[in-house]
Amino acid sequence: TNTGKTKMETDRQVGTGGYPALCGSFRSDGRLIAVGTQSGDLRICDITTRAPLCTFSVQLPIRTVSWLRNGKQVLTGGDDGVVRLFSLSQATEGTSTLELIGHGDSVRDIVVWQPRGHSDWRDIVMSASYDHTIRVWNLEDPEEDNEARCLGVLVHGEPVEAMLLMPNATAKEAPWLISVGGTTLKVWNPMTGMCVSTLKSNHSKTITSLVSMVRPVAESHEDAVAGLRWRIVTGGLDGLIRIHTWD
Repeated sequence: TNTGKTKMETDRQVGTGGYPALCGSFRSDGRLIAVGTQSGDLRICDITTRAPLCTFSVQLPIRTVSWLRNGKQVLTGGDDGVVRLFSLSQATEGTSTLELIGHGDSVRDIVVWQPRGHSDWRDIVMSASYDHTIRVWNLEDPEEDNEARCLGVLVHGEPVEAMLLMPNATAKEAPWLISVGGTTLKVWNPMTGMCVSTLKSNHSKTITSLVSMVRPVAESHEDAVAGLRWRIVTGGLDGLIRIHTWD
């Protein structure tokens, strides 16, 4: 347009029962979306038909949702500090199949990772909370209690808003885990629980969002691509988006 603004039109939408949607996550094939609402509902919707396939309820706001790699189960985290696992095959019951209890405040983000070379393992789950910690969970053994499932507790030191997994060139079997809380980014080895770096972001207020992007690096004087370079993008309450180099 003449004003330099781009107008985006809505392609399709899914209903949330009149309650605000707080989070959403697409399944890996893009056919389903899991949506968490202010009312505490987890809605699984078909993207093509926009119809809700099933609804689960936890009665408290759901702040984060994440699919497991099998595409048949969804994890949620919310204001009660509990990480819940829901199975689409048990949608008629409307209840969670597993509850991971340990956080003392709202769970704000969940990331899932399966270790390389361990295809028989179930997914490793990392949950970030306003209690200043990240918990690493193993979902492998259905008979384990919460204490045994928790592989480690990482202390960020401030309420944790978001996390991100990044490639680890030096130890390809485990990625780096990046957490943001306050105005600080921390880099972790999620399997050892060691914080390997603390980074200042130059944000003046709390960082609330964290994503990664890949940028091709061109060879000198040629159009050929020499490689890829990762960037980390943060957004904060100071109204700024900052791009950080990740080498």
